[in-house]
Amino acid sequence: MSPEAALHAALESTGQRQLISPEEVARAVLTLCDDAARDTNGETVVIAEGGMPMTLRIVNPDALGRPSGWNNGMLAAAGGRVLFVAGQTAPERAGLVEQWAGALERVLEVVRAAGGGPEHIGRMTVYVTDRQAYLASRKPLGAVHRRLMGRHYPAMTLVEVRALADEHAAVEIEATAVLP
Repeated sequence: MSPEAALHAALESTGQRQLISPEEVARAVLTLCDDAARDTNGETVVIAEGGMPMTLRIVNPDALGRPSGWNNGMLAAAGGRVLFVAGQTAPERAGLVEQWAGALERVLEVVRAAGGGPEHIGRMTVYVTDRQAYLASRKPLGAVHRRLMGRHYPAMTLVEVRALADEHAAVEIEATAVLP
């Protein structure tokens, strides 16, 4: 693979449009260090154009236990733009896992069109028509999530519904993103 192709693949896999300069990284780190005393238990750092970080602070109260594959809360920094992504489906694909991948790809397409990436998604609601199929497919669904979202886990809710508006859809995903 050529260096250009490798760079393109790396950027595409993370939802980035370009590499950020070491100076931008240094400014972001210094900004985050100023707030290091605050009470957080994790955060996603998004370095926006101009090198100033925008963070989604992960909020997982100990009283709720440790989540797996999602976070209980994501707190957006002031000044972000909120993007509401309508429910997306992929009924032309076969099976829950493939439809999930297609629906999530469409969600990400909307987020990217607005100037964001997977790391900007703070909340997702997933509607499935078969809870048992979801439970039986958790491992391949996790692989789809990591392929498309990396290790970013928004606050998520999964709801079993009797049917979706598109009669051939097994899953519908909607999201809220906060963009710099």
